[in-house]
Amino acid sequence: MDIRNLDLNLLKVLDVLLREQHVSRAAQLLHLSQPATSAALMRLREALADPLLVRTARGMQPTERAVELAPLLRAWLESLNQFLQPPGQFEAAQARMTFSVAATDYLIELINQPLSRIFLKHAPQVKLAWLPMRSENLIERMERGELDLAVTSATRAAGVLRSRLLVKDSFVGIASKRNRRVGKNLSLDTFCQLKHVLVSPSSRDVFHGAMDDALAARGLSRQVMFSVPQFRFAVDIVRATQAVAVFPARLAAQYTSCIQQFVLPLKPAEFQIVMLWHERTHRSTAHQWLREQFLQSLH
Repeated sequence: MDIRNLDLNLLKVLDVLLREQHVSRAAQLLHLSQPATSAALMRLREALADPLLVRTARGMQPTERAVELAPLLRAWLESLNQFLQPPGQFEAAQARMTFSVAATDYLIELINQPLSRIFLKHAPQVKLAWLPMRSENLIERMERGELDLAVTSATRAAGVLRSRLLVKDSFVGIASKRNRRVGKNLSLDTFCQLKHVLVSPSSRDVFHGAMDDALAARGLSRQVMFSVPQFRFAVDIVRATQAVAVFPARLAAQYTSCIQQFVLPLKPAEFQIVMLWHERTHRSTAHQWLREQFLQSLH
């Protein structure tokens, strides 16, 4: 028998017929008419080259071939039913797996503490690997399963990936608490005269950022003296010197014990951070749980 020529719905009919050993009762359970059930039995007999059910003085009885097939058929149908079921709920407390997330330095600093607490409390056997955010080969890495999630600025979002807004932020100035040159009414001229620290995760144009674009639009420039790849390095310099830095507001709020904030005389545009993920993990309950924890950690 070639399975390509067999209507798989007939196997469900056969399963009920072998259990009931009665065409009328099987028809009722299958919500079919008796003639339709009898016709299905005829097709099964032809396909399997066996009578399957024969009449005896005690009613319909299965043949030896049918007795052999019954447990195999039942197991196959149960497996098929399980295969067709929607994915079950992700049990974080029992899960053993590793998530790999590419993120910017900004996002890791902002979310690392609350997210780590969630993992330790609710998913103690789930591991989280932070990876540097690199736009190149992002889609391919997700397709290969090397990366579960990417978190980056909305301007770098790849159109073929699914995305969701994670956080919006604006900019403030930060300075040492001993710095007396900054205050409530810092002028733009004074701001440009200060020594600046720039956070530039890219190796290209490390002394030029969003603030420099905003100043250039007015024909102005500032003195960027230090360029560092991570925000915490900028804080180290600011708190120890008279240099200042333009900082994301939400991140600056985490350093209020060691630095002061000031209102920028000219603000760069607000920015957005988004989560990116591949279609292959979109419906995974484990990955849905991961994305939800990112959202909860920031709201």
